[in-house]
Amino acid sequence: MISTPHLARLLDETPSPVHRAPRALLERELTERFPAAIRPIDVSVVPELSRFSDGTYGNGFLSLLLYCNGRNPTTRSADYPDGLCYCRGDAVFGIGAFVSGAGGGVHLVAPRGPACVAEATRVATFLTRRWPGLRVYARHLPLDLHRAMVATGAWLPIDSAPWIASAPQEDETYHHRRLVLADLVEPGSAGPTVRLLPGQESREFRRKSRLAHNRFRNFLERCGAAYVIRPQKASTVPLVLDLVRGHFEDLRRAGTTPVGSSHYDYGGLARLVPRPLDRFRCLVGFLEGPGWQRAVSFFAVEDLTNDTAGCYATITRRDPGVLPPDVDPRGYTAIASFALIEICRRMLTEGFRILDLGGSETADLDRFKRQLGAAPDPTAWAVFRGGQ
Repeated sequence: MISTPHLARLLDETPSPVHRAPRALLERELTERFPAAIRPIDVSVVPELSRFSDGTYGNGFLSLLLYCNGRNPTTRSADYPDGLCYCRGDAVFGIGAFVSGAGGGVHLVAPRGPACVAEATRVATFLTRRWPGLRVYARHLPLDLHRAMVATGAWLPIDSAPWIASAPQEDETYHHRRLVLADLVEPGSAGPTVRLLPGQESREFRRKSRLAHNRFRNFLERCGAAYVIRPQKASTVPLVLDLVRGHFEDLRRAGTTPVGSSHYDYGGLARLVPRPLDRFRCLVGFLEGPGWQRAVSFFAVEDLTNDTAGCYATITRRDPGVLPPDVDPRGYTAIASFALIEICRRMLTEGFRILDLGGSETADLDRFKRQLGAAPDPTAWAVFRGGQ
């Protein structure tokens, strides 16, 4: 924990004049101010993350690709499209600079390590002194770490400055949910059996999952098609980018665009082609029928411990418009539940016990995870006092 005298020195520095902070300028000054600590996010940061591995969703390489990305046109980074990582001594965290000439904020993603509070405070102090009024957030904080940060007096709970009103903690507004895989499926060559759990709410939800899985299997049988999951390759990257873009277009047409999300957020994940021994994997779901094939699903998964994995992309196109015109679409819209259950079966078969499905911006998305039987795993955000 950062000492009170040192904290006082940091907070008592004289502010410089007010500046706007486009992402390129902010990143350049960060790398100049902390040249030995800050590096671009790429696979070289994986060993740094592993030094402080705690099995949590935020402390993953795919987490940094998702939450620090600089691919959105409003906060694009020409130099660091996947964001920055701060690695110094006993601290590591990602840095996502979601700022433009109009404003925004900086996310310090999953601070970990014995010195993470002090180092996060050091970076936040530099940013808010250089750009008064800039908000700096620390996110993916286990509750004990959140309490420790707030206890320093340098950080405040998120309700003092929500990220956005409708989703104060972005996709941690509704807690992460962890699924015990064997509670959901029994692996088998003919496809998984979707279990029912005791309890009225669980039984209602799980019945819906089972019915959805069966409904899509009936669709496959009726049109003579198959759903096949394959590892991402360089040759499939353009297909994945198209399907992710198409997924968000489908949502937009349906009037259900997720709060604060766009296809740009998944650019780093969609372009990743893992090596055979990497701890992360990207998987593409293909729908294949007589004489036709469609890439319809994309999943990005990372091993967090020997028995726990995190799922950072669960994207499936549900719009029947992706099908050839002569294919009967009845039952096709159940594909999202079917595809995720198939991923769960695959992970269980590979020896994993738990799958972390991440958090949610909206109640509807959280409900989708609840109906699979996933239990909450709370995390929290804090906002730096110096930017208030």
